[in-house]
Amino acid sequence: MPRRDSTGVGHSLSGTLGSMGGTFAFSGAGATTIGAGATYNVGNTLIDSGQVDFQNAATTNVLGLGEGVLGGGGTLTVDQTLNWTGGGEMVGSGETILASTGSGSWSGTGTKDLRGSRVFRNQGSFTWNEGNVSFFDDADF
Repeated sequence: MPRRDSTGVGHSLSGTLGSMGGTFAFSGAGATTIGAGATYNVGNTLIDSGQVDFQNAATTNVLGLGEGVLGGGGTLTVDQTLNWTGGGEMVGSGETILASTGSGSWSGTGTKDLRGSRVFRNQGSFTWNEGNVSFFDDADF
């Protein structure tokens, strides 16, 4: 499975990114924007640090969110597994959807923040293992 890493400075990605294979790993201080015209359909999305903004509908089988920020005005659908382990954030006007075929968890001691008008929609099964969750600015679960 190929791995595509985005570290350091920000990027703006467009075109077709993945076809339900491979791993897109984001880390570092920069911000990456998955543009409004992009098709994002990958196997694994890992956001360890930095910020990833989705501006269009996107799909991943697995989402791992550590200390990073998932944001943007688009909808990210997670089909299989969502693990939010760090003190990261979900921000912006978009949605994060855990599909009915998926399972997810909040774990780790860091506070997980939902900000902006971000909606985290759970259609699968979800477990709150540990840590605090904060909602700001009309964010919704």
